[in-house]
Amino acid sequence: MLLASTYASHSTATPLLRGYATAAQTAKKTVTAEAKKAKTAAAKEKEKLKLAAQKEKDRLKAVALKEKEKLKIAAEKEKLAKRKQLEKEKAQALKEKIKPWDALDDQGKKLPLPTASRPKRMLPFIFYVKERLPQLKNDPEFLAKHGVASGAIPAHVYARSVGDSWKALSDAEREKYFEAYRSHDVGYRKALAEWEAGLTEQDRQRISAYNRYIRSHPELKGRATKVPAVEGQPQRPLNAFMRFARQWRQDNPDQAKIPVSEMAKRAAEAWKNVDAAQKESYESASRAEGEAYKKAVEQWKQQTGAVSI
Repeated sequence: MLLASTYASHSTATPLLRGYATAAQTAKKTVTAEAKKAKTAAAKEKEKLKLAAQKEKDRLKAVALKEKEKLKIAAEKEKLAKRKQLEKEKAQALKEKIKPWDALDDQGKKLPLPTASRPKRMLPFIFYVKERLPQLKNDPEFLAKHGVASGAIPAHVYARSVGDSWKALSDAEREKYFEAYRSHDVGYRKALAEWEAGLTEQDRQRISAYNRYIRSHPELKGRATKVPAVEGQPQRPLNAFMRFARQWRQDNPDQAKIPVSEMAKRAAEAWKNVDAAQKESYESASRAEGEAYKKAVEQWKQQTGAVSI
């Protein structure tokens, strides 16, 4: 009976235990599924955040690149603008510097005046200089006299020595230099004629424009005549207006601060207001110097064999 009772109890408990086991297994599966689901969700969220972060990183990078490109373009535009402005200023400066006698080449550079290629006349004295100067530079006595190496001797020392020795030559001693000059002068005149024939109309206009400018600016011509073209060559005297302009500049030192062209205009205006008696004093002095100049030129021609100045 006891055995039967025990069996009966066991039979009753088994289904119940099975139910508990099944419930436990179900609960476990549920927890596992939820955990797996949560893990999957977390992984997705992590990937989502990662993608979002990468997207933001790419966006910021694109913004930075765009800003960098924008700054680069702005810098290039500014650089180009500065270059254009500089070119404009250079062109304007060049335009302001260009005179009526100026001409430009294909690169915009100024061409020299046609007179730069004009044949040069060599006078007898120049032939003597070309012979005598090398002799002096290799003359121990001359070098010892000045106590310095030949390369350190000032040019004016050589010039004075050559000039003095030329003056000391007799007519017979000078003859070979005159002969060289006469022989040279034939070729010079031919070369000069060819040069003049080769001048274009534009060349002649440029030369005329330059000469007009010099004539209209006595202060420039005055400076140009301070140094003779050839050793001992007489200097052309100033005309009445040029003498007045020189005195006017001395009496008005403040005018030295203004442009040369403006100063010349003011001197010309002042000359118009000079009375006849004062003008005559300038003209009289100019005539007197002119006569002395003519005599000096004739004497210089006889000494050097020059045909003209």
